[in-house]
Amino acid sequence: MNKWDVNATDCTGTIALIWAVRRGHEEVVKILLGRDNVNPNTADTSGPTPLL
Repeated sequence: MNKWDVNATDCTGTIALIWAVRRGHEEVVKILLGRDNVNPNTADTSGPTPLL
C-alpha cells in the first residue's frame, strides 16, 4: 500500500477518502485516517472536503 498515492484523484477528481465517506464505509475511513500520508482536508473537484 505504501507505493500507491492514496491522495490521488480518480477520473472524477475524487480521492479514496471522500469515496469511503460518501459510501458510509466507516472502517475504510478509519484505516485511511490512520495513515500518515492521508490529508483529510483535501477537497475534491466539486469543493467539499471529507470532513465536511
